[in-house]
Amino acid sequence: MNICIDDLTQKILSEASCSILFFEKLIDFITTLKPPYPYRDLGHLNNSKNIKFLNSKLSEFLEKHGIDQDSKTYFIFDNIRHAFIKYCSGGVLAIYKGREADVWYPKIIIRSNIGDRKDIEQLNSKVTIYRGASKYEYDSKEFGQSWTLDSDIAKKFAFEHYEGQVGYSDTVRVILKTTIDKANIYYYQKEDREKEVIINTNKLLFSTIDILNEAIL
Repeated sequence: MNICIDDLTQKILSEASCSILFFEKLIDFITTLKPPYPYRDLGHLNNSKNIKFLNSKLSEFLEKHGIDQDSKTYFIFDNIRHAFIKYCSGGVLAIYKGREADVWYPKIIIRSNIGDRKDIEQLNSKVTIYRGASKYEYDSKEFGQSWTLDSDIAKKFAFEHYEGQVGYSDTVRVILKTTIDKANIYYYQKEDREKEVIINTNKLLFSTIDILNEAIL
């Protein structure tokens, strides 16, 4: 599922350390779950039947272990469940695209190409990319993998999409710009309305990353 184990472990230890055994059993249980129907095109009945089946089995597991739905353990479990069901329906890209950005969610790390590289190969060898982010991300040098080819879209992610949400008030937001070799792009599709590129952040050169705009939400 490409979930960052270190990030997940830290979340469990910091907020639900009494439930470590529960999560170990949950991971073991998830590996045994198989959707009973082949997935089809978006909207196909098989897809909703698979979601219903997986939710039912995971709810039974939760009830068996007596987890309070108001607890931190349940919150972590529910996000793992969401990620797992997304993964079953469409693999790594589905879980990455379907992740929740406004609350904690298992950190997904893309480590290789997703799909074919047809559209990527049509880009210039050096690609200019943008990202709307927090100033903390820039200062920490721990950049997310999702960037965009469109500076206006980056602006919306920097200053509009998260406005008013808990944890974003009084934070410094920035638009970042840099270039990257297209060989270090894992995903890009021309029809993507957000012009998203998923990149190998290990190949970013911090000295080439510029802040185009900065503001406090």
